[in-house]
Amino acid sequence: MESDVADKGTLIAGEILAAIGLELNQRIIPAISDADALHSAKMAEDILSHLSGWLLLGDEISGAVVADFDALTRGAVAPELIDDHLLMSSPLGALRERLQDDLEAGRTEDIKSAVAADSKMFEAELRAIKCVRDETEERLRASERVVSSALATEFLEAILGPGHIVSAVDRAPGGYSKDTLFFSGAAPDGSDLPLVVRRDLPFGPGETTVIDEFHLIEGLWKAGFPVARPLALDAGGILGKPAMISERVAGRSGTEEWARDEVLRDRICASLADVAARLHRIDPIDFGLVEPGKNPREVVRDYVLEWQERWHRNRLHPSPVLAAGYAWLLANIPERIDHVSIVHGDIGFHNTMVADGELTALLDWEFAHLGDATEDLSYCRPFIEEIGGWELFMETYRNAGGPEYREQNARYFNVWRSVRNASSCATAWRGFTSGSYPALKMVHQGIPLYRRFVREVAEALRTCI
Repeated sequence: MESDVADKGTLIAGEILAAIGLELNQRIIPAISDADALHSAKMAEDILSHLSGWLLLGDEISGAVVADFDALTRGAVAPELIDDHLLMSSPLGALRERLQDDLEAGRTEDIKSAVAADSKMFEAELRAIKCVRDETEERLRASERVVSSALATEFLEAILGPGHIVSAVDRAPGGYSKDTLFFSGAAPDGSDLPLVVRRDLPFGPGETTVIDEFHLIEGLWKAGFPVARPLALDAGGILGKPAMISERVAGRSGTEEWARDEVLRDRICASLADVAARLHRIDPIDFGLVEPGKNPREVVRDYVLEWQERWHRNRLHPSPVLAAGYAWLLANIPERIDHVSIVHGDIGFHNTMVADGELTALLDWEFAHLGDATEDLSYCRPFIEEIGGWELFMETYRNAGGPEYREQNARYFNVWRSVRNASSCATAWRGFTSGSYPALKMVHQGIPLYRRFVREVAEALRTCI
């Protein structure tokens, strides 16, 4: 059993290294202009190719030549290295070392066969490296369709009508839960066509879909809420997975351009507070999202249970911390939740667009759900406190009619935030190891980000228990 576990760990390690190498080769190296950095990146890619080749196909490499070495050494060698400072501690490594020693000691004169055997191993190694590269690329291509300008044009003409032309497709960085693609081109009348396409991932960590996201955003847009105007939905998956098309909103996300300007900071923080209050004042019944009379505490409990089931189904890491987190959450649903609100689930300046000092849109609704409005406030509080605008934010939020913010509830959702994020990362890791989506960003979620969020859960629980 331990051998099986070790073998599986070796294969996963090889797949991770192959995924890193592919990312270097396809995305990073082509974008590097500095000659020295480019050389370093190419060296790293070459090293990763060799390591992943041996980890994934080492048995095939050895199998191609081990009989040749065995014949040359007449089997007179134990299956371990004699000189333990050497690398490649394997039966093949031991055979090669024995042949090396025989040649140096003059115990064999068949130099031609010895050179042929060693050369044959290196040829098998090169074939394995190429095979791993090709298979890694093919696995990713099979799971995620690359969107070229031609495919994007075909997509728009099928969804929006003939005459649309896409001249460039850019992919937003990150994209941990959804792909975001920027289309540039021309509409049928010749005017500019700046569009945003959100596409489901082959194995989305949150198991959400743009189909639900589109219908919510469509309702919010019709109600005058600041979202990117939704134009069309392709549930059939012309781009490989369901996708939605929106107009591109003016502005930029993040706080870098205005956080140090006190006037702009206050204006934008107040604007976000007003938007949050408007969202939380919407009656979900009007959107057909909740049954009249539904108990708010039960709504929160149902959502936690939904995520717990997802974690149970996808987890590969054992985690007493997450098990304790879910147990605590289910045992400590906040006593006072005045009413059910639409909760964005990932509110913050990373998901807003700001132009000319004004908030133009709230983006990325894949984690939207029903629950306690305090969840959103507790989620965005660290972002706002970092730039010094929390007091103004809360004053504006209250004046705009937002539901009451309760510190006790906020402590609950501080635990919940990290539990959900860790569970999402555990699902991403399942997607990579199962081959459903062998992308590097799934590894990043499944290893370092997962551990970061589990540590946050442990810290949050210590302050509550």
